Amino acid sequence: MPKLDLLLDGFIANGLVGCSLLVFKGNSEKYYYQTGFKDIENKRSIQRDDIYRIYSMTKSIVCFGMMILIQKGKVSLDDSVANFIPELNDLEVYISGKISNQIVEKNRKEMTIKNLMTHQAGLTYGSEITPVHQLVHEKLWMNPETNLMLDSDDIIQKLKEIPLYYHPGENWHYSIAIDVLGIVIERISKKTLNMFLEENVFGPLGMKDTGFSIAKDQVDRLTNLYKKLDSGYELVENNSESLYLKNPLFFSGGGSYPLGLVSTIDDYMKYLNVLKNNGKSFDKIILNTKFIKEFIKSQTGNSSLDILEKNKRGDAFNFGNGSGLGHSLGGAVVTKPSESIFKSSPSGEFFWCGYAFTHFWIEPKERLSVVFMTQMANLYQTKFGNNMLISLKDTIYNSF
Repeated sequence: MPKLDLLLDGFIANGLVGCSLLVFKGNSEKYYYQTGFKDIENKRSIQRDDIYRIYSMTKSIVCFGMMILIQKGKVSLDDSVANFIPELNDLEVYISGKISNQIVEKNRKEMTIKNLMTHQAGLTYGSEITPVHQLVHEKLWMNPETNLMLDSDDIIQKLKEIPLYYHPGENWHYSIAIDVLGIVIERISKKTLNMFLEENVFGPLGMKDTGFSIAKDQVDRLTNLYKKLDSGYELVENNSESLYLKNPLFFSGGGSYPLGLVSTIDDYMKYLNVLKNNGKSFDKIILNTKFIKEFIKSQTGNSSLDILEKNKRGDAFNFGNGSGLGHSLGGAVVTKPSESIFKSSPSGEFFWCGYAFTHFWIEPKERLSVVFMTQMANLYQTKFGNNMLISLKDTIYNSF
């Protein structure tokens, strides 16, 4: 595919250190290409079995794990989160004010499992946007002074002190919801999240290089993490000094920086192919077809417009302005291509991304699945990065 080769080589010329792309149609590999470096300082080239930090691409796998529990009858989408994490019962909702004098009100609705999976739970990520965001940043693992010192129970104890940003079910806002979902999985299964996923997802699918840490014999395969500068690159994390060299205390279901899963391009494709094949992996049925169909369809209608966008905040999380995209139980869904940022994507495309600019998607009707891997920490949700993804999708849809 000369056009794709040229496009990916152009990505390197325009700012990526290295990248790889894998495309399947049906059960057949149609394209693979690698270009650039995993370690530019030592001129070590990208290899097919390299291991990448996938950050928020962790979310889809963890949500898939919850679907396995739902299929087993251990939990339902409408169950209250407080049934499993009673510490989060009776959370209050922020109305206005500063951290020192917040005005809050009683929660109108219970937070449900479905609210967590669709990012409609009233939760946030940490930032400087509002006092709620500030408290999440200050108290939870996004704070670099505490991010390796908290386990799941610590997270819940701190989270119960922070009001919700809005009433559950009433808005969409990207958040730590899937981290909380991972803790629900731990409470239900009575296993750590890494053990649950190993037994129910990674093991059955043969995803041998996916996990929350890497072994010593995998270090050379872990790519370095970089930021793009106006001239050159900044090394954010060297493979030999990575946080992934040991298990974290908290297994982040949301893949929230600096935590989450690592994986290879082939491992992640094994996961996508199960979704594309209606829950089947060769002779194994991992999840029944009806659960797969529910998992990848929009649960939020034709829009996942961030509450910050509704409030005319420029720091909203979205692709474009969020219109033409819904949110499923495990990622985003293109609902109206003409209104979305990805105009070449057909209605029903299921996708998500990661902080280091990794990206995946499935087009169910044509049974197309795509994994794009790189390790660039400051291109996520930028115009520069979005334009790369648009060109990648345009070229792939014109090629297959």
